[in-house]
Amino acid sequence: LTSSRFENVSGKKMDLNKIFEFEKFLSTKTQNKILDRTKLASIFFASSVDQVRHSGNWLEKKNQIETILRNFEIETPSLIIDGNYFEPMTYLLRYPDVLKAKINPIKHYINSGRAENRRPA
Repeated sequence: LTSSRFENVSGKKMDLNKIFEFEKFLSTKTQNKILDRTKLASIFFASSVDQVRHSGNWLEKKNQIETILRNFEIETPSLIIDGNYFEPMTYLLRYPDVLKAKINPIKHYINSGRAENRRPA
């Protein structure tokens, strides 16, 4: 990009020092709506206050996923399935129906996920 309405994007790279530019353009109400809908990801990008506010959601999901992975003796964080990079933890995060059903994510992807066009990672 040679120009952008956002100051943090120029050329072929992003200035990470300006990553929070969105605060200039989005109201606090809008920012909170986004965080409420993406609360699992808040620990990765939100302010420390919002990270604390939403950390319980992340820890709960993480514990559920780790229990499922342990139950099915899935120890690898990633693997290749038919040429596709597959992350069991990411698959369970992305598909709450699979997580809720406590299904082996690898077997689910192989047996039905691919046919349903679910993303492997």
